[in-house]
Amino acid sequence: MVHQGLLPPNASEAEITEARNQLLDPDRNVTLLAGKMARLLATLGRPARATLDVSAAPQHAKTVATLAYLHNGKLDYPTRILRYMQDPELHGLVYGQHRKALSPLI
Repeated sequence: MVHQGLLPPNASEAEITEARNQLLDPDRNVTLLAGKMARLLATLGRPARATLDVSAAPQHAKTVATLAYLHNGKLDYPTRILRYMQDPELHGLVYGQHRKALSPLI
């Protein structure tokens, strides 16, 4: 909620309690999640339509996978996670394809 501008970083106990209550309300929770996904898409520089056709468009599937990855990140730090994604080894782990190793004997 802080990242979405819905809760000040230096929130009072009463504001934090109210925020927790909002997170327990299913309708409000879905609204907050949609806002978070929109914010993450903006951080990635991707339009919302880039999530529509995951079964036929690999780029859309990649966008949705990245959203899921960021959403499940520790404490919602997309900037830090995006910086980690610059690591070729991690990028290969997330987006790579497993191939059978070639035999050294040809």
